[in-house]
Amino acid sequence: MKLPDGCRPAVPSRGRPIRALITELTVAGRTGIGSIAMTVAAILRQKGRDVASVSPNTNIADVTRMLAERRIGAVMVCDAAAQILGILSERDIVRSLAQDGAATLAMTAAQLMSSPVHTANLGTSVSAAMALMTQRRVRHLPVLDADKELAGLVSIGDVVKALIDQQALEVDSLKAYVAGAG
Repeated sequence: MKLPDGCRPAVPSRGRPIRALITELTVAGRTGIGSIAMTVAAILRQKGRDVASVSPNTNIADVTRMLAERRIGAVMVCDAAAQILGILSERDIVRSLAQDGAATLAMTAAQLMSSPVHTANLGTSVSAAMALMTQRRVRHLPVLDADKELAGLVSIGDVVKALIDQQALEVDSLKAYVAGAG
């Protein structure tokens, strides 16, 4: 298995190689086999930090075109100073279509956006992001940097993929450790 960017094999105290992520992943306080925690920064490093955004007065017809063209599920709603006002997802639009019909397309992003926005920071672990998304019942989580500026956006799909990759890495590490112990 190829290690993700920013990763290299670590050597446990017994001198046998074991895979562990060094930069975005941490091995619970020691070198060797331990609990590996990936952060949302690692997800953004792989997927990129580009975030689609619209102004609050953008009409929903334009938002839906943007979502379809970019093949994304949500856009950030930001003011002229790039301050986050809310988030607008496909689900927000579908709920409005069910309630208001075609009139939804003439509405603005400000009318349908979800606010306040639940956020994570670059150091948030993937499992903590998953817990927050589950608890708040959101599918998209904006990520803020140390200056509270928008650093990226992770989706539930990104988080699930990262957890699967993390588990595969742990399994490979354990197999390598056991194979070397014999």
